[in-house]
Amino acid sequence: MSDTGSHAERSFRPFQVLIRLQYLKSQICGWVRGPAANLTGNDTEEILWTLRGMAATARATGVDAYAAICLHLAELIEPLICVGGMPGAIRSALTGWAERSDRYLRHPTDPSHAARLIEQLNHPEWASPFSRDEQGVLFRALREPFVRYFTAPGTSLDRG
Repeated sequence: MSDTGSHAERSFRPFQVLIRLQYLKSQICGWVRGPAANLTGNDTEEILWTLRGMAATARATGVDAYAAICLHLAELIEPLICVGGMPGAIRSALTGWAERSDRYLRHPTDPSHAARLIEQLNHPEWASPFSRDEQGVLFRALREPFVRYFTAPGTSLDRG
């Protein structure tokens, strides 16, 4: 891990969420190298449990908006278990989401990472785009726990 960023940013990271995210990324990476284009129902169920665990951990660390996103994705993925697995397009969207999540959680003071995470959630593969108003609410909610921690009274986190 890099030592760039403020002391507060280096010391306030939801490590438990990152650990679960790294596990999810390793799951996806292993399956990408596998012979099948689609994930099986068992693979998809494992992803579902990982997302739910990430949500619980995110909520416990005070990153409630991220927890809600994890649960939102779990709701979208759960029906895929019944149909036998996850198509490659959804797996690709999940991979992109995991990468953007990693950047958001590692660099919470950079508003562009929260914006890119929301952008990823609006990919057509998810079939559940957020309205412009919802995106604004989600953006503020993703930044809120870090604003309280990283800013001194009278300063703004949005200065980048």
